[in-house]
Amino acid sequence: GTEGDLGHQAQVEDSKRVDMRKKAVLLLKAIRRASIRKRIQSFIKEKKKSQRPPSASMTPPLFESPFVPTCEDAVDGFLKLAQVSSDDTVVDIGCGDGRVVLAAAKLGAKAIGFEVDKKIGNRGLHRLQDMHPKIKERVSIHLQAAEGSLLVSVLSKATVVFLFLMPDAIRKLYPILLKHLSKGSRVVTFTFKFGEQRPVKCVNFRSSVTPLRLYIL
Repeated sequence: GTEGDLGHQAQVEDSKRVDMRKKAVLLLKAIRRASIRKRIQSFIKEKKKSQRPPSASMTPPLFESPFVPTCEDAVDGFLKLAQVSSDDTVVDIGCGDGRVVLAAAKLGAKAIGFEVDKKIGNRGLHRLQDMHPKIKERVSIHLQAAEGSLLVSVLSKATVVFLFLMPDAIRKLYPILLKHLSKGSRVVTFTFKFGEQRPVKCVNFRSSVTPLRLYIL
């Protein structure tokens, strides 16, 4: 009867809406994947163009990575995956605009970031100025490369490290982190793997095509 036809039509419409939502999610993931790939490819291309043989007086940088903002889902996912609490000291190497260190500080953790691009790093410092004094006192953002005695000192106190960096950068940091982080420290990478270590857990989420990986040293 009419009621049966209407019920069937409603089911068809519901099915169409579900299919449209699935297609929209897949499209958004494809767009984000293409955007990240494009930024990384552009960075590598520009780096190759600008590469010159280093002179004896030049000290090569520890690493370079393009700035790709960590999506909010990944920030929240990192905090949950690493179980960040007020007992932790969180270090973000290549912290960009500071969103990860600021989010960690809001949970009561001490948070330290390194960012070589001063223009981008200053965005984090500017955002920090609008926060509660209790949060401000827990955050340090260093506008310099993560290297030398400062990095060693910071890592000796760290309990959690977040890395959203190019594979080459992670490869160079890998032995340094293994040497100076305490046993039981958590390392979380976004997108790329952490050397030869096997992750304890991997987490995927809807707004990103790349996973978060948790490693415990």
